[in-house]
Amino acid sequence: MVLNTAVAEAPRWSAGCRFAHKPVFNFQPVVGQLLLIIESSKLVVEIFIDIVVVTNAEDAVLDTECIAVVFAYFLSRDLHRPAVEIFAVEDSNPLVLPRCVEAERKQRENKKCLDDVRLFHIGNILNLTSMNRRDTLKGIGLTAGAAVLPHLAFSEQKKTPGQFKFCLNTSTIRGQKLGLTKMIETAAKAGFDSLELWVMDVKEYKDGGGSMPALKKLIDDSHLTVEDAIGFAPWMVDDEAQRTKGFAQMKEEMLMMAEIGCKRIAAPSSGVKADQPLDLFKVGERYKKLLDLGRETGVKPLLEFWGGSPVFYHFGQALMAAAVANDPDVSILPDVYHLFRGGSNFDCLKMVNGKLIDVIHINDYPSNIPREQQNDGHRVMPGDGTAPYKQIIKDLANMGGTKVLSLEIFNEAYWKMDALSVCKLGVEKMKKVVELAK
Repeated sequence: MVLNTAVAEAPRWSAGCRFAHKPVFNFQPVVGQLLLIIESSKLVVEIFIDIVVVTNAEDAVLDTECIAVVFAYFLSRDLHRPAVEIFAVEDSNPLVLPRCVEAERKQRENKKCLDDVRLFHIGNILNLTSMNRRDTLKGIGLTAGAAVLPHLAFSEQKKTPGQFKFCLNTSTIRGQKLGLTKMIETAAKAGFDSLELWVMDVKEYKDGGGSMPALKKLIDDSHLTVEDAIGFAPWMVDDEAQRTKGFAQMKEEMLMMAEIGCKRIAAPSSGVKADQPLDLFKVGERYKKLLDLGRETGVKPLLEFWGGSPVFYHFGQALMAAAVANDPDVSILPDVYHLFRGGSNFDCLKMVNGKLIDVIHINDYPSNIPREQQNDGHRVMPGDGTAPYKQIIKDLANMGGTKVLSLEIFNEAYWKMDALSVCKLGVEKMKKVVELAK
């Protein structure tokens, strides 16, 4: 059993669910405390906690994506049973806390048994944004190798495998013409964690008199996040006047998407002329300016390449432009179909770490059509084509961090189906390819 989420006092959802009541402390080093109750009777199990949900009696929770290190130690207090205090700290080189209490030996090696173990916790939340990790641990009597609780060991791992969020790019049900709010409701009913919305749909909603606070409330109440937005501002073009308008358009769209909590926006090569060579040094310089704009608005631009583009079609080109930008926030938006269509293939994913890729478009492609003849309409559900998903998912997981798997398909066959059925099928297919890669 692998417990990726430890649920806090009066949990609203069961362990393993990633939804939270109220996210706080985004992107801050945090030491948190929680009530953790584990009960098991002679069950062969090894529990790893690498994400912790924190609560005080009223406000939940800590942003689970930030947690990489977990510490625990025994508390000798006047409780009905022993207590364990759990601390979680953001860190780039995580420790994993395996909690194994041996009750009786089993034949299988390296497995131990929990026998009626109950771990309780008491305490409040501490926000330690101004304290460094080592001083924090010294202050609470812990070091990286400490093991104070009997039968509780601390072991350092090479890297905690990455986690995945399942996201709907609304292109997948665009042909049903549901309207923005209905698409959001459909995604939530189907079981997606998050959304990748099209800027034009949000703009149409807003221009039609729709309330942006109401839209954000709908998204929040649906327990969804907006991980990315799809826009087509011509920020990369050589023509200076057109590029100036493109940057202005991008800023306007970033600000609009920020109103509903959107974290990122795609930055493709829209408007770039196909009959002229593309200067990747200039692309990198322009992307750097776009990143500055993203920091100003709070919405990060993701450098996107299109496999069918005659000028900006390869992962290697995106890597070069990102290198030229020379910015710590560079991020590339790959797509399984575009990696195939543009000839990048998939071993390139082994070359990058988790910070370079936040979101990847998930889909598949058929084998009975030559690569150069395929287009967006040929995309199919992940696992229904020939993409090497076991390799793709493993490489993404090995990068570390959380990866947003966004289902982006433009197939008219799916557009003729019931939208909810398509979305449920998409969630099922995405989870299956992730599971098969384990």
